[in-house]
Amino acid sequence: YTNILETEIKHKMTVQSTPITLPLSNTKGKTYAFTIVDNPGHTQFHDENVASLKLVDGCVLILNIIEGVTMSDTMIVKQCIQEGIPMVLVLNHMDKLIMDLKLPPEDAFMKIRHVIEELNLLVKSLSPRRNGNMNGNGNG
Repeated sequence: YTNILETEIKHKMTVQSTPITLPLSNTKGKTYAFTIVDNPGHTQFHDENVASLKLVDGCVLILNIIEGVTMSDTMIVKQCIQEGIPMVLVLNHMDKLIMDLKLPPEDAFMKIRHVIEELNLLVKSLSPRRNGNMNGNGNG
């Protein structure tokens, strides 16, 4: 629904940030406008991500489990941390671990665990220290 440019449709990839707003109702019948912004995943389009992150209340980071944490993911996580934007992780292409790579369940689990640990280490390394020290060397 969000890849609307001819180039995006042809190459099956997002090259321009595209918002889509959905009405979502709570259990009490109140309706909210929920806007999702589909952003490019390639580092070449990082400026699109930075601009979009200025407008949002949160980020859903969709991470390709086969590729793991990419340069683009790293840049987005860094920007979210700098802007104080909460993140939610979604792992994509989980089925390909078994269907395409033919991994046994234990190996698939280890791959998933490795990618999550890699992302957690990245977040930890980029996050401000509790005492306000941003660079981790004790010199504030």
